[in-house]
Amino acid sequence: MNKQDLLNDPNVIKFIEFFSEKWDSGLEFKVGVKHRGRNAEYNNTTNLKEILDIYSWQYSINTNLEFPEELKRGSQLHESEKVFDFCKKRLLVNGNINANPAELRAATEIILKWGGVFTKGNKNKATNISYDLHKDYQEVVKKWNDINLNNAEFSPIEKLNFTSNAGFTKVYSLLLNDFIIYDSRVSVALAYLIEMCFEK
Repeated sequence: MNKQDLLNDPNVIKFIEFFSEKWDSGLEFKVGVKHRGRNAEYNNTTNLKEILDIYSWQYSINTNLEFPEELKRGSQLHESEKVFDFCKKRLLVNGNINANPAELRAATEIILKWGGVFTKGNKNKATNISYDLHKDYQEVVKKWNDINLNNAEFSPIEKLNFTSNAGFTKVYSLLLNDFIIYDSRVSVALAYLIEMCFEK
């Protein structure tokens, strides 16, 4: 399968049409405005566009790396965007993967901590000087370009030459144009939309 095959699939076409029809209203979403701890709070919306305004991600980045104090904590999208901007400037130099391994590791660590996924496996890759993040990220860019620019074949069971998990998709969203973070929140929301589409 390639990207064009996927987009031409009748079920995919139906889902895209359904999604566009429901963009302004017609679905019920419970959106987290405070999600950490026992006192989680949610708002309901029927407007997909409104989710960007009301969704809240409370993050805390504890690090000894050179990182602005005012960026270490936040909850709103504009605050997260400042973290992304700081890290993207250290991941990419003139549109290419930064050749400085220390800056790559630092930016990766900050993003993983922002996302709450600085877990053992991810931590080892982000902080181990013997792990070649630069090579990993080059493979990510190559694969993305092959699929999107060269219409190359791909498979959901294909063995990849780079780390592919919910934590590192947060990093890849800064490396690649039009790449979304894919984690449990996204997959659950997508599954909900697909169910609503094909139950209709």
